[in-house]
Amino acid sequence: MRNFNFKMPAIFRGWIEGKMKTQLSRYARQACIFIFLMSSAKLFAQSVVTGTVTDENKEALIGVNVSVKGSSSGAMTDVDGKYSLSVPNADAVLVFSFVGFDKQEIPVRNQTRLDVVLKASESVLSEVVVVGYGTQVKANLTGAVSTISRSSRG
Repeated sequence: MRNFNFKMPAIFRGWIEGKMKTQLSRYARQACIFIFLMSSAKLFAQSVVTGTVTDENKEALIGVNVSVKGSSSGAMTDVDGKYSLSVPNADAVLVFSFVGFDKQEIPVRNQTRLDVVLKASESVLSEVVVVGYGTQVKANLTGAVSTISRSSRG
């Protein structure tokens, strides 16, 4: 049996070596891109903050506006006073506002749960009268005005 020593012509050898280098560099590029994307996913990911909003008596507040300061994203609390909101980063500040209560601004600081207690506003609303087509301040009305107190509603 003869031992054949096959020598590939130089033109084919260069072509195959070039193909191997191209294939190897393609895999290397794909690996680098994959590693970059996986490591930077945390930088671009939004986190979700949840919590409950109550008053000073620990009663849930329905319809509290919860928004990210300087952004158009926001949410409202449900019937249990709970909310859920996506925040862009850990430096975000949540703004809690509700009629009759003081507005609060709370930084997120990597927290995923923020329970908030809103304090009643010290400012007193002026007396408002409800009429058939809108609302008017009592001082601006002319004509007969009747007032119903809470005890006379029955």
